Amino acid sequence: MAELSLGILIDILDEEWMRDTLPHDDLLLPPVLVVRTDDTEDSNQEAQPVDADTWHDLALAYALQPPNLLVIVHCSWLLLLYRCSEIQIYPSGVWVKTMTVKVELQKIGILGLQLIWHFLHLILSSFYFVVGIATTLESYLISCGLLRKYNHLSIEMVKYLAIVVDSDEAYNTLKIIELLQWLASLGIRSICLYDVEGVLKQSKEIILKKVNNASVFQDITLEFISISDGKEAVARAANFLLENKFRKTNMSEDHRRRFSESQMTEALKAVGCGGPDPDLMLVYGPIRCHLGFPAWRIPYTEILHMGPLKSMKYGSLVKAIYKFTMVRQNYGK
Repeated sequence: MAELSLGILIDILDEEWMRDTLPHDDLLLPPVLVVRTDDTEDSNQEAQPVDADTWHDLALAYALQPPNLLVIVHCSWLLLLYRCSEIQIYPSGVWVKTMTVKVELQKIGILGLQLIWHFLHLILSSFYFVVGIATTLESYLISCGLLRKYNHLSIEMVKYLAIVVDSDEAYNTLKIIELLQWLASLGIRSICLYDVEGVLKQSKEIILKKVNNASVFQDITLEFISISDGKEAVARAANFLLENKFRKTNMSEDHRRRFSESQMTEALKAVGCGGPDPDLMLVYGPIRCHLGFPAWRIPYTEILHMGPLKSMKYGSLVKAIYKFTMVRQNYGK
């Protein structure tokens, strides 16, 4: 394996100017600055371990020197030796053992990968930072009414709106009420509130009390559901199908044991768990999914992720509804 002797390399580059430029008799320089140039370590001297204090004193001594290109070059060598070499310090100087080229190439490769990773992270962070600023500015302009195309919404296309909130953020009742006020001011009258753990259902009385006391919520309809409602609905629908269909038919026929999606939908409606299908679903939270919202109620629902509830913006809400109303809907034709 190829080896590179750093002790000889330092001897060629540094021995002369170290004696002339950085004399070790100077009080500013510790005695460890004298670099040994022989090819064997002194067996009569006891080696001392290299610790952080030694390197700190060494760096401080160089820092106190006047600006000098040679000082800068030698500081770079010290950094390389500290990171890549096996070093022992003797009372008469520093002994630098040899190091393998292969190990150093591996370390350089790892350092290069780290630099690339930090560079890519910087680019992505800058990109999302700029996007965030642009989104905030656009939302502000929409809220002020300066972007005229958002002033006229075809709100009649949103007959039923679903709001899905992450359970951790659903405890912020004030934000939920503020969101409902925005929706009511836009003219939306039928809203479904959903979270996985049923936090919104537990806050139902508080929300309804606020809604009933505000004139902006006149003629508004609210539905509160959680993931447990979906499981219960499926169980009740399955029992309904078993009692009213399969037991009244010939179970020996294989095709009689199966039921279609339409039959399941009818069963859900029969047990009172069908509910209207939302035209638009707005998801508030860190995850881009419907978080377990009953799947049979969203066959044609448009789902939009709105980000965290705590950073919701009125302009972003208006923009989301506007984008939905501008989409051509071909289903059912």
